[in-house]
Amino acid sequence: MDLGQFAEYYRVLYYCLAASRRRCLEESNPDTMAFYKKPDEDESLNEKDPEGIKRGEYRKMGIYDFVRRDIERYHAHPEEAIVSPELLKSKELKPPPEFVRNVWGSAAGVGSGDFHIYRGIRRREYARLEYIEKTAEEEKLNKEFQERQRILDEAAEAKTAKKRLKRQKKKAKRIASKLSKEVNCPVFLESGQLKSTDSDSG
Repeated sequence: MDLGQFAEYYRVLYYCLAASRRRCLEESNPDTMAFYKKPDEDESLNEKDPEGIKRGEYRKMGIYDFVRRDIERYHAHPEEAIVSPELLKSKELKPPPEFVRNVWGSAAGVGSGDFHIYRGIRRREYARLEYIEKTAEEEKLNKEFQERQRILDEAAEAKTAKKRLKRQKKKAKRIASKLSKEVNCPVFLESGQLKSTDSDSG
């Protein structure tokens, strides 16, 4: 489990829970029961927990309780992958209608609701055009980023390959020098010429 993914998941979880808590402030709201949990059923009727909650009563769950519950769940099933929920999902707009039914004739009179129909059509069309422009801009920025990243990766790979070749040459030279000292025999240089390590060689 990656520590960065773990921290990102709980950051997103905290914001999701905070948003849900803001929506469920009123205890009369049925959704508020999601922030309450029932004590264990094996508790006796007269037994109370340290917080003074009787059996059958609901007590409020905080962020700590939610996080502890998720940690226990993930420890129980370590083979499952952690999926980080998205805070903001891309909103898909409806495509324009293929057949427009509210078409006015040349001799038709203007009704009282036609202006509101026109405003709705205009609003949806503006939202669709804005979504298209935003998507095109995001694709353009993503393409530029990918191109920039590719150039940086190629430069880093070339630099790494150059250092790797230099390191391999240095290692081969060190091994050849060590072998020549042990065996006292001629060895090949990088240029292909023979170099004798005998004492009588000049």
